Amino acid sequence: MLDQPLKAILPLIEALLRCEYGNEIVSALNLKNRLILLKRLPYLDKAYEVILGGKILAHIFFDIFL
Repeated sequence: MLDQPLKAILPLIEALLRCEYGNEIVSALNLKNRLILLKRLPYLDKAYEVILGGKILAHIFFDIFL
């Protein structure tokens, strides 16, 4: 995932935020004009911490059993 350009990762982050918080959050955050950091987390499979504006916005975990 980290080797993909941000253009491919940004829709995933937006979809996860819409699913969890609704459509208003994506337009309010204006993610296309903000610095987003993805920090790798220790986990059985891939896991990332999404950092926006110095604050932890979300954790993304991938299930190895799917």
